[in-house]
Amino acid sequence: MHEIRFLADDMVRRLARWLRTLGYDTYYASRLSDDALAEIAEREDRVVLTRHAALAAKYPNLKIHVLQDENPYVQLLDVVRRFCLDLESGLFTRCPVCNALLEPIDKETHADEIPERSYVAFDDFWRCAECGRIYWEGSHVAKIRNQLRELSALREKYQFQ
Repeated sequence: MHEIRFLADDMVRRLARWLRTLGYDTYYASRLSDDALAEIAEREDRVVLTRHAALAAKYPNLKIHVLQDENPYVQLLDVVRRFCLDLESGLFTRCPVCNALLEPIDKETHADEIPERSYVAFDDFWRCAECGRIYWEGSHVAKIRNQLRELSALREKYQFQ
């Protein structure tokens, strides 16, 4: 789906969830040493996302993008702008918790695993291939879509690609 792959450190873990929500393969594991982070980034050809400016100097051969802001939404705007990310085609295709791809599941077959209210209210469900969490388009999805529309408008306003 998307060619670019990211590795987010502890300083930008909420950004990792946003990128996963957009469908971007984003590795995140808490408490990685700098050396372990660098080894994974190099081995898996990932762009490191961090607020740790000294990391770039320590590992000059890695692709590292240093974020200035603490706000995950501002960080997302920065990464979208810098890497010309698509905000729509991969939306809700990855688990925001573990990064694995989501697979559609049959509602009736998995009725015992879906909360009753959600089972009644929705028709489409997805399961994470790794952690097994089940997802559906609840009210939080509208909020996320609104935030992404705002982000898209900002990108256009400032002529980000």
